[in-house]
Amino acid sequence: MNFYFDDYNVITSDDFNGKAIFLDGAQEHGLVFFHNGCTLPIEISLRKKYYIQIDDATYPVEYRFIVHTAKFEQDNKYDGQLGSFYYGEYSEFFAWAPTAFSVNVCFTDDTTLPMIPHI
Repeated sequence: MNFYFDDYNVITSDDFNGKAIFLDGAQEHGLVFFHNGCTLPIEISLRKKYYIQIDDATYPVEYRFIVHTAKFEQDNKYDGQLGSFYYGEYSEFFAWAPTAFSVNVCFTDDTTLPMIPHI
């Protein structure tokens, strides 16, 4: 079963209707899905992970159409550098990934290093 943020206060599902619990860190919010969707009692933050609990099963809520909203565009504008830059003695890597919880740089020798977020 899949759940998606399609807006900052809307969750949809491919095929779920009924009662569920929205897990917001330490808080729980009761939800009722009707026509595979529901409105949240809170506005979410892209920097947090959220889950839906139905009976004994827990499902992550993924980002989907939220990235096409005007609020997302306004809150996540970026006009800085992107890509990799080699300076002889060191390199810099820049990525724009506002919905990512982590980003790694993978090298051809199979080395993988985590990038440091600058929020």
